[in-house]
Amino acid sequence: MYSFSQFLDGTNADSNRDIVGLAIYYLHSYCEEDTVAVQDIQDLFSINELPMSETTVAAHFAELHEEGLITTVSQESLHTLYFLSRAGFRTFGRIAGEWGQYGVRGGRFIDTDRVDNEDYELLVTNINRSYRNAINDGTLVLTRKLFENLIIDVLRTEFGGVRINLYYNTSHRRFHGLGRLCSNFRGEISNLNHYSRQLDNDLVNRIEEFREQGNSQAHSVRIGVSDNDLEAMRDDATDLTEILWNLREEVRLANN
Repeated sequence: MYSFSQFLDGTNADSNRDIVGLAIYYLHSYCEEDTVAVQDIQDLFSINELPMSETTVAAHFAELHEEGLITTVSQESLHTLYFLSRAGFRTFGRIAGEWGQYGVRGGRFIDTDRVDNEDYELLVTNINRSYRNAINDGTLVLTRKLFENLIIDVLRTEFGGVRINLYYNTSHRRFHGLGRLCSNFRGEISNLNHYSRQLDNDLVNRIEEFREQGNSQAHSVRIGVSDNDLEAMRDDATDLTEILWNLREEVRLANN
């Protein structure tokens, strides 16, 4: 992972207050932490060998809160949880030289920690970065790519090169898009559902909701996805990711 020290070296921080704010920004944007406590910043500074006392960190939290750059989420018995406000994301995004890449809204579109493959982790991270920056079309395109890759992995691992046509177009030398993959995936349910009780026609129907409308190959960009439409797909995106990921792992385990 891109360490906080490396991140900090590329910023324009000129005070401890900036460093504390950037640490919160880093945990939100790079570590996908939805909320942050003073102790989280202390731990981050300790790992990166940055000297700053807990008293100083707490004082800067109070300063940032007073400025409206961080917002209180909840108060627990041992610590208060905070997250950056939109103004906070703008402020520290600019100091980090990254504004425009992160930080219009909080949370995650794919809200799971089950994915533990480096390439897939990067893809999920990019989906969530697009979501946080309100790049709705990009969020959906990358989510579609995630589902494509997971289905391709399942079909390729289970059926290999003998049935390459299930996931790859040999004439055009490219992998099928989500529409064709879903169609072929549906045709193999009876051969794959012993790996997962959740694999059925309804599951494939849910995946197809992410397919580009009017384009069975789903390679073009869906334009104009509203905030409400995207929010309505959020829970399903996470659930489908976890189901497909678990299926991928079961198939890989059986074929190793």
